[in-house]
Amino acid sequence: MEKDDNARKALAELKQIEGADAPYGQLHKVAGLVETVQRINEAKLQAKCDHALERVDEKIKQLQAEITKSGIETPELSNRLLRPLQLVKAELETETSISSIYMLQTQTAVERLDDGLFELERAVQAEAERLEHEERIKAQEEAEKGVAGIREPQPASPVSKPKSVVKPKPVVEVTATSVFNKVSSGIYLETQGDIDSFVKALKEELEVAVKQNKRVRIR
Repeated sequence: MEKDDNARKALAELKQIEGADAPYGQLHKVAGLVETVQRINEAKLQAKCDHALERVDEKIKQLQAEITKSGIETPELSNRLLRPLQLVKAELETETSISSIYMLQTQTAVERLDDGLFELERAVQAEAERLEHEERIKAQEEAEKGVAGIREPQPASPVSKPKSVVKPKPVVEVTATSVFNKVSSGIYLETQGDIDSFVKALKEELEVAVKQNKRVRIR
C-alpha cells in the first residue's frame, strides 16, 4: 500500500510538472520521479510473478501426486504430463504484464492441470485394459493346456505378482459456492447457524458422491 501511495505521488508530481506554465526549474526532478515509478512498478510486477509461480507450483505438486498414486508412474509419463505446467512457469518468468501474469496463473494453469489429469486417466484406463487383456489370454492358454493334458513344470522360485492397475473412478465436481447457494439466499456466512447449514450440506453432497464410488474434485 505504501509503495502504491509513493507511485501515485510521483505520478502526480510528474503531471504537475508537465502542466506547469514554467516547468524548467523542476525538470531536474523528472529523472528521479520516473525512476521511483519504475522501481515500484517492477517490484509490484515481481511480487505478482512470485505469487503466480507459487500457485503453479502447487498445481504441479497436485498433478505429480496423482501420477504417483496412479500405479503407472514412469519418468517419461511424469515429464510428458508435467511439461505443460512447467512451460507456464517459464512464461511467467519472462512476462511483463500483470494482467497476463494473472491469466497464466488462473485460466491457463487450470487448463493445463485439467489436461494433465485427463491424459493421466486415459493412460491408466489403457494400462488397465492392457493388463485385463493379458490376463484373459493367459487364462485362455491355461485352459487350453488343461484340455490337452499338458502340465507346466512348477517354477523353482516364487513368481512376482502381476502388476495391478485399477481403472479410475468417475469424477464429480463439487463447487462450494453452488452448495452454499442451496442453503442460503444471501452472500455471506454471518452466524454459527449459517456455518452449520453450509458444512452439513457440503458434507452430505460429498458423502453421496463417495457412496456412488466417485472421486470428488472441489472447485
